Amino acid sequence: MPQEKIFDFTCGRDKELKQITDWLKDSSGSIAIEGEYGAGKSHLISFTAEKALLNNLAVAKVEIDPRENAFNRPRNIYAGITESFTYHCNGETKYFDDLLAYILINGKNPDYRILYDNEFIRGFLRYCELYGYDESIRDWMRGKQESLPGTANILPKMMDTQVSANIYSYLISTLGWICKNLLNLDGLLILFDEAEGIDPAYYSVYQYRQSENMIGGLIKMSNSEPVLRTEKIHSYTGTETGLRYCGQNRQQYPYIWMDKSHVKLLFSFVPGMIDSLSDESPLTKEVRNLRVIEIIDLDRYEMAKLLKKIVDAYEKAYSFKTKYNPNQKLPTEKTRIFVKSTVEALDLLRFHPEKDPEEFLKRYDFFT
Repeated sequence: MPQEKIFDFTCGRDKELKQITDWLKDSSGSIAIEGEYGAGKSHLISFTAEKALLNNLAVAKVEIDPRENAFNRPRNIYAGITESFTYHCNGETKYFDDLLAYILINGKNPDYRILYDNEFIRGFLRYCELYGYDESIRDWMRGKQESLPGTANILPKMMDTQVSANIYSYLISTLGWICKNLLNLDGLLILFDEAEGIDPAYYSVYQYRQSENMIGGLIKMSNSEPVLRTEKIHSYTGTETGLRYCGQNRQQYPYIWMDKSHVKLLFSFVPGMIDSLSDESPLTKEVRNLRVIEIIDLDRYEMAKLLKKIVDAYEKAYSFKTKYNPNQKLPTEKTRIFVKSTVEALDLLRFHPEKDPEEFLKRYDFFT
Protein backbone atom coordinates (compact mmCIF):
# COMPACT_ATOMS: atom_id res chain seq x y z
CA MET A 1 0.00 0.00 0.00
CA PRO A 2 1.13 3.62 -0.39
CA GLN A 3 3.31 4.56 2.57
CA GLU A 4 1.22 7.65 3.30
CA LYS A 5 -1.86 5.43 3.80
CA ILE A 6 -0.23 3.29 6.47
CA PHE A 7 -2.13 4.99 9.32
CA ASP A 8 -5.48 4.23 7.69
CA PHE A 9 -4.81 0.48 7.61
CA THR A 10 -3.44 -0.03 11.11
CA CYS A 11 -5.75 -1.82 13.55
CA GLY A 12 -5.41 -3.43 16.95
CA ARG A 13 -1.92 -2.14 17.72
CA ASP A 14 -2.67 0.61 20.21
CA LYS A 15 -0.46 -0.84 22.95
CA GLU A 16 2.48 -1.49 20.65
CA LEU A 17 2.14 1.88 18.93
CA LYS A 18 2.18 3.71 22.25
CA GLN A 19 5.34 1.87 23.27
CA ILE A 20 7.04 2.78 20.01
CA THR A 21 5.83 6.39 20.09
CA ASP A 22 7.12 6.80 23.65
CA TRP A 23 10.45 5.26 22.63
CA LEU A 24 10.82 7.67 19.70
CA LYS A 25 10.63 10.51 22.22
CA ASP A 26 12.93 9.13 24.92
CA SER A 27 16.71 8.96 25.08
CA SER A 28 17.22 5.20 24.68
CA GLY A 29 18.97 4.13 21.52
CA SER A 30 17.79 0.69 20.43
CA ILE A 31 14.69 -1.48 20.63
CA ALA A 32 13.40 -4.71 19.09
CA ILE A 33 10.02 -5.92 17.92
CA GLU A 34 9.38 -9.65 17.92
CA GLY A 35 6.67 -11.59 16.13
CA GLU A 36 6.00 -14.61 13.95
CA TYR A 37 6.23 -14.37 10.17
CA GLY A 38 3.07 -12.73 8.88
CA ALA A 39 2.08 -11.23 12.23
CA GLY A 40 2.52 -7.66 11.01
CA LYS A 41 6.11 -6.70 11.90
CA SER A 42 6.87 -5.15 8.50
CA HIS A 43 3.61 -3.19 8.64
CA LEU A 44 4.52 -1.91 12.10
CA ILE A 45 7.97 -0.93 10.82
CA SER A 46 6.36 1.06 8.00
CA PHE A 47 4.04 2.71 10.51
CA THR A 48 7.03 3.58 12.72
CA ALA A 49 8.87 5.10 9.76
CA GLU A 50 5.97 7.41 8.92
CA LYS A 51 5.46 8.31 12.57
CA ALA A 52 9.15 9.15 12.94
CA LEU A 53 9.14 11.40 9.87
CA LEU A 54 6.17 13.30 11.31
CA ASN A 55 8.05 13.57 14.61
CA ASN A 56 11.04 15.33 13.05
CA LEU A 57 13.37 12.36 12.60
CA ALA A 58 15.24 11.28 9.49
CA VAL A 59 14.50 7.65 8.62
CA ALA A 60 16.31 4.83 6.84
CA LYS A 61 15.21 1.23 6.40
CA VAL A 62 17.41 -1.79 5.68
CA GLU A 63 16.07 -5.27 5.03
CA ILE A 64 18.60 -7.79 6.27
CA ASP A 65 19.49 -10.49 3.77
CA PRO A 66 22.26 -13.01 4.58
CA ARG A 67 23.37 -12.94 0.93
CA GLU A 68 23.54 -9.17 0.40
CA ASN A 69 22.59 -6.88 3.29
CA ALA A 70 24.08 -8.97 6.07
CA PHE A 71 25.53 -7.57 9.28
CA ASN A 72 28.92 -9.04 8.35
CA ARG A 73 28.92 -6.74 5.29
CA PRO A 74 29.15 -3.32 6.99
CA ARG A 75 29.53 -1.31 3.80
CA ASN A 76 26.37 -2.87 2.35
CA ILE A 77 24.49 -1.93 5.52
CA TYR A 78 25.71 1.65 5.22
CA ALA A 79 24.84 1.76 1.50
CA GLY A 80 21.34 0.51 2.34
CA ILE A 81 20.98 3.34 4.84
CA THR A 82 22.05 6.03 2.38
CA GLU A 83 19.80 4.58 -0.33
CA SER A 84 16.68 4.72 1.84
CA PHE A 85 17.60 7.87 3.81
CA THR A 86 14.59 10.21 4.01
CA TYR A 87 13.63 13.32 5.95
CA HIS A 88 11.16 16.18 5.82
CA CYS A 89 12.23 19.80 5.40
CA ASN A 90 9.84 22.73 4.95
CA GLY A 91 7.02 20.43 3.96
CA GLU A 92 9.09 18.58 1.34
CA THR A 93 10.49 15.05 1.36
CA LYS A 94 14.28 15.02 1.08
CA TYR A 95 16.80 12.27 0.43
CA PHE A 96 20.48 11.51 0.94
CA ASP A 97 21.59 13.51 -2.11
CA ASP A 98 19.72 16.50 -0.69
CA LEU A 99 21.69 16.08 2.53
CA LEU A 100 24.98 16.07 0.58
CA ALA A 101 23.95 19.20 -1.32
CA TYR A 102 23.08 20.89 1.97
CA ILE A 103 26.48 20.03 3.45
CA LEU A 104 28.23 21.33 0.32
CA ILE A 105 26.31 24.61 0.30
CA ASN A 106 27.03 25.26 3.98
CA GLY A 107 30.53 23.80 4.12
CA LYS A 108 32.24 27.19 4.22
CA ASN A 109 29.93 28.58 6.88
CA PRO A 110 32.01 29.21 10.05
CA ASP A 111 29.33 27.47 12.08
CA TYR A 112 29.95 24.32 10.05
CA ARG A 113 33.75 24.21 10.35
CA ILE A 114 33.46 21.32 12.77
CA LEU A 115 32.64 19.14 9.75
CA TYR A 116 36.30 19.39 8.74
CA ASP A 117 37.18 17.40 11.86
CA ASN A 118 35.47 14.41 10.23
CA GLU A 119 37.84 12.88 7.68
CA PHE A 120 35.07 11.59 5.43
CA ILE A 121 33.12 14.87 5.33
CA ARG A 122 36.36 16.84 4.95
CA GLY A 123 37.34 14.61 2.03
CA PHE A 124 33.93 15.11 0.44
CA LEU A 125 34.19 18.90 0.71
CA ARG A 126 37.75 19.06 -0.57
CA TYR A 127 36.99 16.79 -3.50
CA CYS A 128 34.10 19.05 -4.49
CA GLU A 129 36.36 22.11 -4.27
CA LEU A 130 38.87 20.49 -6.62
CA TYR A 131 36.70 18.49 -9.02
CA GLY A 132 33.14 19.63 -8.50
CA TYR A 133 30.08 17.86 -7.12
CA ASP A 134 29.68 14.89 -9.45
CA GLU A 135 28.21 11.40 -9.53
CA SER A 136 31.54 9.83 -8.53
CA ILE A 137 31.71 11.62 -5.20
CA ARG A 138 28.03 11.00 -4.57
CA ASP A 139 28.58 7.26 -5.11
CA TRP A 140 31.55 7.34 -2.76
CA MET A 141 29.54 9.05 -0.03
CA ARG A 142 26.70 6.56 -0.58
CA GLY A 143 29.12 3.71 0.12
CA LYS A 144 29.08 2.38 -3.44
CA GLN A 145 32.74 3.08 -4.23
CA GLU A 146 35.74 2.18 -2.09
CA SER A 147 37.92 4.92 -3.56
CA LEU A 148 38.15 7.28 -6.53
CA PRO A 149 41.12 7.48 -8.94
CA GLY A 150 43.79 9.98 -7.96
CA THR A 151 42.22 10.91 -4.62
CA ALA A 152 44.21 8.82 -2.13
CA ASN A 153 45.51 11.98 -0.43
CA ILE A 154 41.98 13.40 -0.13
CA LEU A 155 39.51 10.59 0.44
CA PRO A 156 39.79 7.79 3.00
CA LYS A 157 38.80 4.38 1.73
CA MET A 158 35.27 3.06 2.09
CA MET A 159 36.56 -0.39 2.99
CA ASP A 160 34.48 -3.37 1.85
CA THR A 161 35.70 -5.87 4.44
CA GLN A 162 33.90 -7.81 7.14
CA VAL A 163 36.01 -6.15 9.85
CA SER A 164 35.15 -2.57 8.85
CA ALA A 165 32.22 -2.20 11.29
CA ASN A 166 33.90 0.69 13.11
CA ILE A 167 34.18 2.72 9.89
CA TYR A 168 30.49 2.48 9.08
CA SER A 169 29.29 2.88 12.65
CA TYR A 170 31.40 6.06 12.71
CA LEU A 171 29.77 7.23 9.47
CA ILE A 172 26.25 6.38 10.65
CA SER A 173 26.83 8.32 13.86
CA THR A 174 28.08 11.19 11.68
CA LEU A 175 24.75 11.18 9.84
CA GLY A 176 22.89 11.21 13.17
CA TRP A 177 24.95 14.14 14.40
CA ILE A 178 24.36 16.09 11.18
CA CYS A 179 20.61 15.41 11.38
CA LYS A 180 20.46 16.77 14.91
CA ASN A 181 22.90 19.67 14.77
CA LEU A 182 22.74 20.90 11.18
CA LEU A 183 19.32 19.91 9.85
CA ASN A 184 17.59 20.71 13.17
CA LEU A 185 15.97 17.29 13.21
CA ASP A 186 15.68 15.18 16.35
CA GLY A 187 18.05 12.54 14.98
CA LEU A 188 18.11 9.50 12.70
CA LEU A 189 15.99 6.36 12.99
CA ILE A 190 17.24 3.18 11.29
CA LEU A 191 14.86 0.26 10.88
CA PHE A 192 16.33 -3.22 10.41
CA ASP A 193 13.60 -5.48 9.02
CA GLU A 194 14.12 -9.27 8.96
CA ALA A 195 16.96 -8.88 11.48
CA GLU A 196 16.69 -12.60 12.17
CA GLY A 197 19.08 -12.72 9.21
CA ILE A 198 21.75 -12.71 11.92
CA ASP A 199 20.89 -16.39 12.56
CA PRO A 200 24.20 -18.31 13.02
CA ALA A 201 22.93 -21.00 10.65
CA TYR A 202 23.51 -18.66 7.71
CA TYR A 203 27.21 -18.03 8.37
CA SER A 204 30.61 -19.54 8.98
CA VAL A 205 31.99 -19.01 12.49
CA TYR A 206 34.12 -16.10 11.24
CA GLN A 207 31.23 -14.44 9.41
CA TYR A 208 28.97 -14.76 12.41
CA ARG A 209 31.54 -13.15 14.71
CA GLN A 210 31.78 -10.18 12.36
CA SER A 211 27.96 -9.95 12.27
CA GLU A 212 27.94 -9.86 16.07
CA ASN A 213 30.64 -7.22 15.98
CA MET A 214 28.63 -4.98 13.68
CA ILE A 215 25.32 -5.29 15.48
CA GLY A 216 26.95 -4.96 18.91
CA GLY A 217 28.87 -1.87 17.83
CA LEU A 218 25.77 -0.28 16.34
CA ILE A 219 23.78 -0.80 19.53
CA LYS A 220 26.55 0.71 21.64
CA MET A 221 26.79 3.61 19.20
CA SER A 222 23.04 4.25 19.36
CA ASN A 223 23.31 4.33 23.15
CA SER A 224 26.19 6.82 22.85
CA GLU A 225 28.36 4.81 25.23
CA PRO A 226 31.33 7.01 26.28
CA VAL A 227 33.73 4.05 26.17
CA LEU A 228 33.55 4.10 22.37
CA ARG A 229 35.54 7.35 22.34
CA THR A 230 37.99 6.49 25.11
CA GLU A 231 38.90 2.80 24.91
CA LYS A 232 42.35 1.74 23.79
CA ILE A 233 42.83 -0.64 20.89
CA HIS A 234 45.14 -3.64 21.11
CA SER A 235 45.62 -6.01 18.17
CA TYR A 236 42.67 -4.32 16.42
CA THR A 237 40.36 -5.09 19.36
CA GLY A 238 38.85 -2.67 21.88
CA THR A 239 40.31 -3.39 25.30
CA GLU A 240 37.03 -2.58 27.12
CA THR A 241 34.28 -3.49 24.63
CA GLY A 242 35.86 -6.38 22.74
CA LEU A 243 34.80 -4.68 19.50
CA ARG A 244 36.87 -5.36 16.40
CA TYR A 245 38.55 -2.44 14.59
CA CYS A 246 39.58 -2.44 10.95
CA GLY A 247 43.34 -2.53 10.45
CA GLN A 248 43.27 -1.86 6.72
CA ASN A 249 42.80 1.90 6.79
CA ARG A 250 45.13 4.73 7.71
CA GLN A 251 43.12 5.55 10.84
CA GLN A 252 41.25 3.31 13.28
CA TYR A 253 37.99 5.23 13.51
CA PRO A 254 35.97 4.99 16.72
CA TYR A 255 32.48 3.53 16.54
CA ILE A 256 31.02 6.99 17.24
CA TRP A 257 32.09 10.41 15.99
CA MET A 258 30.85 12.78 18.70
CA ASP A 259 29.71 12.22 22.28
CA LYS A 260 26.10 11.77 21.17
CA SER A 261 25.11 9.83 18.07
CA HIS A 262 21.44 10.91 17.91
CA VAL A 263 20.75 7.55 16.24
CA LYS A 264 17.92 5.19 17.12
CA LEU A 265 17.79 1.58 15.93
CA LEU A 266 14.81 -0.75 15.65
CA PHE A 267 15.38 -4.44 14.97
CA SER A 268 12.70 -6.88 13.84
CA PHE A 269 13.08 -10.51 14.97
CA VAL A 270 11.06 -13.71 14.97
CA PRO A 271 10.38 -15.27 18.41
CA GLY A 272 13.29 -17.23 19.86
CA MET A 273 15.87 -15.62 17.61
CA ILE A 274 17.48 -13.54 20.37
CA ASP A 275 17.70 -16.50 22.75
CA SER A 276 19.34 -18.65 20.05
CA LEU A 277 22.35 -16.36 19.66
CA SER A 278 25.76 -17.61 20.71
CA ASP A 279 26.87 -17.25 24.31
CA GLU A 280 30.53 -17.16 23.35
CA SER A 281 30.76 -13.47 22.45
CA PRO A 282 30.33 -10.68 25.04
CA LEU A 283 28.63 -8.69 22.29
CA THR A 284 25.64 -11.06 22.33
CA LYS A 285 24.46 -9.39 25.51
CA GLU A 286 23.94 -6.16 23.57
CA VAL A 287 21.19 -7.88 21.62
CA ARG A 288 19.78 -9.75 24.60
CA ASN A 289 19.55 -6.54 26.61
CA LEU A 290 17.34 -4.91 24.00
CA ARG A 291 13.88 -3.93 25.14
CA VAL A 292 11.47 -6.15 23.19
CA ILE A 293 7.94 -5.32 22.02
CA GLU A 294 5.99 -8.49 21.22
CA ILE A 295 3.71 -8.54 18.18
CA ILE A 296 0.89 -11.08 18.05
CA ASP A 297 -1.68 -11.76 15.35
CA LEU A 298 -4.84 -9.65 15.37
CA ASP A 299 -7.94 -11.11 17.01
CA ARG A 300 -11.17 -11.64 15.05
CA TYR A 301 -12.64 -8.33 16.16
CA GLU A 302 -9.65 -6.36 14.89
CA MET A 303 -9.54 -8.41 11.70
CA ALA A 304 -13.19 -7.54 11.06
CA LYS A 305 -12.29 -3.85 11.39
CA LEU A 306 -9.37 -4.34 9.02
CA LEU A 307 -11.61 -6.17 6.56
CA LYS A 308 -13.97 -3.20 6.42
CA LYS A 309 -11.08 -0.84 5.76
CA ILE A 310 -9.83 -3.03 2.90
CA VAL A 311 -13.32 -3.44 1.39
CA ASP A 312 -13.94 0.32 1.55
CA ALA A 313 -10.58 1.08 -0.07
CA TYR A 314 -11.19 -1.55 -2.74
CA GLU A 315 -14.56 0.01 -3.57
CA LYS A 316 -12.96 3.45 -3.98
CA ALA A 317 -10.17 2.08 -6.15
CA TYR A 318 -12.27 -0.10 -8.48
CA SER A 319 -15.84 1.21 -8.06
CA PHE A 320 -16.78 -2.31 -7.04
CA LYS A 321 -19.11 -3.24 -4.23
CA THR A 322 -20.36 -6.64 -3.18
CA LYS A 323 -23.05 -7.66 -0.72
CA TYR A 324 -21.23 -10.89 0.00
CA ASN A 325 -19.23 -10.80 3.24
CA PRO A 326 -16.53 -13.50 3.33
CA ASN A 327 -15.42 -12.59 6.85
CA GLN A 328 -16.36 -15.91 8.43
CA LYS A 329 -14.41 -17.92 5.84
CA LEU A 330 -11.20 -15.92 5.60
CA PRO A 331 -8.14 -17.55 7.19
CA THR A 332 -7.23 -15.77 10.41
CA GLU A 333 -4.10 -17.64 11.49
CA LYS A 334 -1.79 -14.90 10.21
CA THR A 335 -2.52 -11.22 9.61
CA ARG A 336 -0.56 -11.17 6.35
CA ILE A 337 -2.48 -14.18 4.97
CA PHE A 338 -5.77 -12.60 6.06
CA VAL A 339 -5.02 -9.39 4.15
CA LYS A 340 -3.78 -11.24 1.06
CA SER A 341 -6.81 -13.52 1.05
CA THR A 342 -9.22 -10.61 1.40
CA VAL A 343 -7.81 -8.84 -1.65
CA GLU A 344 -7.76 -12.07 -3.67
CA ALA A 345 -11.35 -12.80 -2.73
CA LEU A 346 -12.45 -9.32 -3.81
CA ASP A 347 -10.56 -9.73 -7.10
CA LEU A 348 -12.34 -13.02 -7.79
CA LEU A 349 -15.74 -11.56 -6.98
CA ARG A 350 -15.09 -8.55 -9.20
CA PHE A 351 -13.88 -10.55 -12.20
CA HIS A 352 -16.56 -13.26 -11.91
CA PRO A 353 -19.80 -11.51 -10.89
CA GLU A 354 -21.90 -14.28 -12.48
CA LYS A 355 -20.57 -16.92 -10.08
CA ASP A 356 -22.21 -17.92 -6.82
CA PRO A 357 -19.71 -16.62 -4.19
CA GLU A 358 -20.16 -19.56 -1.81
CA GLU A 359 -19.58 -22.20 -4.45
CA PHE A 360 -16.95 -20.23 -6.33
CA LEU A 361 -14.67 -19.11 -3.50
CA LYS A 362 -14.61 -22.31 -1.51
CA ARG A 363 -12.61 -23.95 -4.31
CA TYR A 364 -9.61 -21.76 -3.50
CA ASP A 365 -6.91 -22.63 -1.01
CA PHE A 366 -7.63 -19.75 1.32
CA PHE A 367 -11.22 -20.94 1.89
CA THR A 368 -10.74 -24.36 3.42
